[in-house]
Amino acid sequence: MDKLFSNCVGLILAAGRSERMGTPKSNLPWGNTSVLGQVIRTLTEGGLHRIFIVINPFRKPEILGDLPDVEITWIDNPEAETAEMLKSIQTGLSAFPENVQNGLITLGDQPTIRMEVVKKMLLAIQETEETLIFPSYRKKRGHPWAVNKIYWAEICELTRTDTPRTFIKAHADDIHYIDFDLEPPEDIDTPEMYHRLKLEAGM
Repeated sequence: MDKLFSNCVGLILAAGRSERMGTPKSNLPWGNTSVLGQVIRTLTEGGLHRIFIVINPFRKPEILGDLPDVEITWIDNPEAETAEMLKSIQTGLSAFPENVQNGLITLGDQPTIRMEVVKKMLLAIQETEETLIFPSYRKKRGHPWAVNKIYWAEICELTRTDTPRTFIKAHADDIHYIDFDLEPPEDIDTPEMYHRLKLEAGM
């Protein structure tokens, strides 16, 4: 493992119910892999060597094609059918080993995240003392975002009435932004969005 990024792991949130899509989004074809497979590849190409993936145990992903050389830990979110994204974040953070210092959180339905964004985020974690880092896509906050372990207990104590925005708003002054002259990656929520993003990606 590259020691440069050894204290940071990826956290992919892939436990959504895919209600508007009508089929599990993670399993949709994307190039020679799947949507989730592409997210894994991008994180790996950006420098991550260990990735935790929170999934819905009732809708397990089926990765298409070969996965890159990366250590993957699959984590069931037992409340995936009733809870929202915050529960997946809490489930993932709670599974991190003690030696991990930072988590790079991203969504399992954003196959257009870019390797260069991941790499710059990881370099910022290593080269600065910032503990909460977000990409700014032409002044729009997006994924992936990095959070240091000093915040994990606080996030895990949030209740079902809270959302990730509850935490982000409480720590707005702590956020370090990295600017990118790019459009933010989009979620794949509907069949129309899926087909449009594939066409834009040249597929």
